[in-house]
Amino acid sequence: MTADNLLGLLTLAALIFAYFVPAIVAGVQGKRTTAAIFFLNFFLGWTGIFWVIALVWAFVPDAPHQRAQGPDLLLVPTHWAANDN
Repeated sequence: MTADNLLGLLTLAALIFAYFVPAIVAGVQGKRTTAAIFFLNFFLGWTGIFWVIALVWAFVPDAPHQRAQGPDLLLVPTHWAANDN
């Protein structure tokens, strides 16, 4: 293997790594949206603008996971609860 070939392979590896930096950052941070960031990066990252969007998205902290709001107690009408037959 010549020095030119080795330099070409190293350059290609560095470019591939740089291309997937948003997905790598999201994965390292353990984001819930890592898969979405990866697919955005994979399919649209070549445009440049979507690569930047994916990178920003990877660094923005996840919103806190909130419990769904609803009644704490399910109120059932009394005529459903007991069978008076």
